[in-house]
Amino acid sequence: MTFIFSQNTSESVPATSLTKETSIGQFNKNEEQLDLCHFLLMGIEEWRRAKKNRNLSLLSRLTKIPYATLKRIEYGQNKPSAETALPIIWAVFPVEKRLLLMRSYFPQIFECLSNLD
Repeated sequence: MTFIFSQNTSESVPATSLTKETSIGQFNKNEEQLDLCHFLLMGIEEWRRAKKNRNLSLLSRLTKIPYATLKRIEYGQNKPSAETALPIIWAVFPVEKRLLLMRSYFPQIFECLSNLD
């Protein structure tokens, strides 16, 4: 079972119990599960709020993902592929959350990275 840890506490909850009411900073249980798109949206929003000059244009340059694609993801018009999601995860989440998201949503890639040590 995969666990996600809160940034503000040492609490953990199973990744399967994450919900739309969940914020990136603190995870709560609920009956409706949270998918990768919602995590990306919350991560992008939190990343943008962290510094004044952060916007989708900067994220596009950092990730090499076209601005239009990021905009479609933001408006829920596009479900991101692994090739799109991974650079976003790497750009907007701290290391601990990157690894947890990769273990939850991209276990084969996570396994390959784990074996590099």
